[in-house]
Amino acid sequence: MKNFLFFLILALGFSLSAQELSPKLLQSTPLDAEVFYGVDDYGAVYYSKNNALFKKGDKNNYQFTALQLGKISSVDIVNPLKITVFYEMSNTALVLDNTLSEITRINFSAIENFRNVSHATTANDRRFWIFNTDLQQLEIFDWNSRKVVVQSPPLQTNALATTSNFNFCWLVTESGLLMFNNYGSAIDSIDLSKIPTDISLAQANGNVIAFAKSVLSEAKVAETENLKPKVYYKSSSAEDFVPLKLPDLVIKQLSLNGERLYIYDGLKVTSFSLKPPKN
Repeated sequence: MKNFLFFLILALGFSLSAQELSPKLLQSTPLDAEVFYGVDDYGAVYYSKNNALFKKGDKNNYQFTALQLGKISSVDIVNPLKITVFYEMSNTALVLDNTLSEITRINFSAIENFRNVSHATTANDRRFWIFNTDLQQLEIFDWNSRKVVVQSPPLQTNALATTSNFNFCWLVTESGLLMFNNYGSAIDSIDLSKIPTDISLAQANGNVIAFAKSVLSEAKVAETENLKPKVYYKSSSAEDFVPLKLPDLVIKQLSLNGERLYIYDGLKVTSFSLKPPKN
């Protein structure tokens, strides 16, 4: 499709191996959703429609709605027993249990030493990874004590995208892709000259997926070339991102769970088997 990113490395400056990784197509399942968030370890599918969050399992379906908080900004299912739902409009993060019942609610505007937050994802031990836009730094927030317990050094720019697990957080800024540990230290970085604002990241067990839909105006592409979205993968044990050789399909959202990649095209979720590339 025209007007899509033709080569993510040109936009991101990633160091990519020349060899593509070819995921194995597994199956496609119809899904009527506005936003697809992913599939958890138990096979349940998470998605939203009309700003309501849904969990669709083999035996039970659940729904959660908090319309007064505004539009759902993100849903993190890295821990399906403590799901993080973030509403940037109201500066609020929720923790839901495995039936989508509310465990706790944190309004960052109402706590002591309030802060404006642009991203919130799951950390360990009843904690969030949050990005504080007032101080331009990544923080670990204990939602039980309502206090920040770890802070990174201030960054030069705000975060554009984040993904995390219990011990690490990956953060995209205007100047680079940074990996932080749970002590607030940046332990890896990739310098980027320019990145699109709609980049999407996903991770599972330290393996990272990067995807962007837009074409940079500076990119010089043959007018006759048929362009399509590109997805790149970096295993936790590799230094480089590798491009994924995927069928010609529309990508609205994607997620990663273990060695399975899930892609939502607006009508169905297609899963692929994805084994880390060998070094």
